[in-house]
Amino acid sequence: MLLLFLHVLSHALVGALTLSFTVAVVGKKELTWKEKCILMFFGGVAGIFPDLLGNRTFSYWTHAIVFSPIIALPIGLLVRFVLTHVTFIVAWMCNSLAVIFGHLLYDSVGHGAPLIYPFSKEQISLHYLELGDPWFLTLLCIMALSFLLSSHRIWIYKVAAIVAILFLSFKGVSKYWVEQQVEAAFALTEPYNITVYPPDEYLMTVTNPLDWAQWSFDIFSEQRYLRGYASLIGTNVDTHVNQLFEEKGEIVEHKGRYHIQLAGNVEECTVVEENVEEREITCHQPGESKAKEYELIGDSWVVKDKN
Repeated sequence: MLLLFLHVLSHALVGALTLSFTVAVVGKKELTWKEKCILMFFGGVAGIFPDLLGNRTFSYWTHAIVFSPIIALPIGLLVRFVLTHVTFIVAWMCNSLAVIFGHLLYDSVGHGAPLIYPFSKEQISLHYLELGDPWFLTLLCIMALSFLLSSHRIWIYKVAAIVAILFLSFKGVSKYWVEQQVEAAFALTEPYNITVYPPDEYLMTVTNPLDWAQWSFDIFSEQRYLRGYASLIGTNVDTHVNQLFEEKGEIVEHKGRYHIQLAGNVEECTVVEENVEEREITCHQPGESKAKEYELIGDSWVVKDKN
């Protein structure tokens, strides 16, 4: 529940900042503190409005860029009614941007959104952030307070834009680097899929703020399933799920996530030791006291021949 609250709050803050900044820039007018508060409020509403209209997984139009002007229309009318010096076109256009940046693009940086619906229902996602990430939320709060309290609006716009771009760029580079480190840490057979993503619910179970910056990862091959955490730069890679299946399955994708589809009752065991260079692993099977050793022959894991 706490993570959901942080998720909604982050949407509201991105929408609030987007609407406030764009109205101030387009209007070329120094805003009063009262006007800033009003714009922050309506921008926050714009940031969460698509979710109020429908869930992204079945109400695709609510999270599509092409429909954002329709979604933003009622909020634009309210802004025009409250701030009479703001024209309807400016209010509507800026609220459309608040919907796009505050919700649609922000979703795509995190868990995904069908941005190009009706042309495609694909949930486009970069998996850079867990929406509600405490580090990014702190950054948003600092930006919002700076905007409300600062009279140097051009300075604050530039700094906010640069900081946001640098933060997301760093997350993108970090994610790519972790993917390479995770791939090198295990003996895998083709085909396989590696997904690196923010640590979602893990955020709420740690007390060290530095751990919020960790990555989660899933690895699927035809005979293996691994899940774990990696540090921000991939120097530490730990698994809490490391399974080997004695027979091959099929890697299946559903809504951006993967799983292994096995035929019948296939025996599985937990990997307790792995030699990546020798491409050998030791497994423990439930109900058995003695561990089994497997080796990679061709593209299949088989029980190691003791002879």
